[in-house]
Amino acid sequence: MGILSRFKTIMASNVNAVLDKAEDPEKAIEELMRGLQLDLGAVRAEAAALQAEEQRAKRALEECRAEIRKLAAYAEKSRELGNPADAGLFLDKRDALLPKETELEGRYREAVGQAASLKELEEKLASDISRLEARQAQLKERMAAAQAQRKLNAIEAPGQGGRSAIQAAEDKINSAYYEAQALAELRSDPKEKLERELAELDRTARARETEDGKPE
Repeated sequence: MGILSRFKTIMASNVNAVLDKAEDPEKAIEELMRGLQLDLGAVRAEAAALQAEEQRAKRALEECRAEIRKLAAYAEKSRELGNPADAGLFLDKRDALLPKETELEGRYREAVGQAASLKELEEKLASDISRLEARQAQLKERMAAAQAQRKLNAIEAPGQGGRSAIQAAEDKINSAYYEAQALAELRSDPKEKLERELAELDRTARARETEDGKPE
C-alpha cells in the first residue's frame, strides 16, 4: 500500500525540529500542515479499504477451517462405521486444504498488521497536526505581541532633541495655544493698548525723576 511504504519516514519525522530550522516558520507550518493533512487523508482512505480486505480474509480463513474440520469429522465417522477407504478420501481432501489454510492465514495476518501500522500512522499524523496547530497559535500570539510592541515603540520612541512623540504632541498643542493668545492680543482694542503703553512710560519717567532727585 502506498502510504505504508513511507511508514518509517513518517514515524521518524519531527515537525518541531523542522520548524526550529526553518527560516520562515509561518510558511513552513503551512507547508507541513498541507502535507500532513494529505497523508492523514490517504491513511484513512487506505484504512477503510484495508478494513474490508481484513474482513474478507478473515471470512475466507474461517470458511476454510470450517471445511477442514468438517472433512476431519467425516473421516472419523467413516472409521467408526468401518469404512476406512472413505475415511482416507476425506482425509486426503482435508490435507489438500491445509496449504490453502496457511495462505489464507498469512493474508489475514498481513491485513491485521497493515491495519495496526495504519493506526499508528494515523495517530502520529494527528499528533503532528495538533503540534503544528499549537505552534501556529503560539506564532500568531507572538506576532500580535510584536505588532503591539512596535506600535508602542512608535509612540514612545525618542524624537528629535531626545523628546518623545507624546512630548512633541504636547509641544504642538502648547504652540497652538500661544499662537492663539498672541493673535488675540493683536486683535484687542488699539486704544486700550496705547493707554497701557503710555501708563508704562509714565511710570518709568517718574521712577527716573525720583532717582535723579536723591542726594548724592
